Amino acid sequence: MNAALLNGPRRQFVLLVVGAALLIIAALASFVLAPQMRRLAAAQKDAPESVASSGRTVADQLSDQDAVLVALSQRLDGGNGVAPKQLEAYLVDRLQATAAQRSLEITGLRPTRGQTVDAFREVGVQLAVQGDYVNIARWLDAISLGDDAVVLKELRINRAPVTPDDPSSTDNPGLEAELTLASYQLEPTS
Repeated sequence: MNAALLNGPRRQFVLLVVGAALLIIAALASFVLAPQMRRLAAAQKDAPESVASSGRTVADQLSDQDAVLVALSQRLDGGNGVAPKQLEAYLVDRLQATAAQRSLEITGLRPTRGQTVDAFREVGVQLAVQGDYVNIARWLDAISLGDDAVVLKELRINRAPVTPDDPSSTDNPGLEAELTLASYQLEPTS
């Protein structure tokens, strides 16, 4: 090195810069790289132990995963055992039963033409339901959380029409919800 750099204040400055650079490198290694290295080491250590500790072969674990996939496929299929051509009738029956449980009146019901989305066949229903807000909300919650993959595609809520022959309808006419629902079922593969 240059003799001028090694003497006096310049030497102190160079040593200070080199020391600061070494401290920055050490800090980066301990705060950034070390945690990543520990996570990687733990993941590498746990992977073989999880297979070995279960006492099962990888083939057994893969067959279990296949069973999970079959169960998921059945869940996506509705899991209801309904033949594809009977899904529409099953859906309408289920909607009517859940509406009756929640004191709702279905005032209009019309099946709609569905489409095929990826591997799923859509069965649609347009319907109008009358009742109070809480029962309509609970009914929508019940049908969307069921096993039949029912999706709310469209919803309009209005005051229910007042009927002249029912005096109570003028005091509290309730609500009428017009909605379009769709249920999906896996298309049978040929």
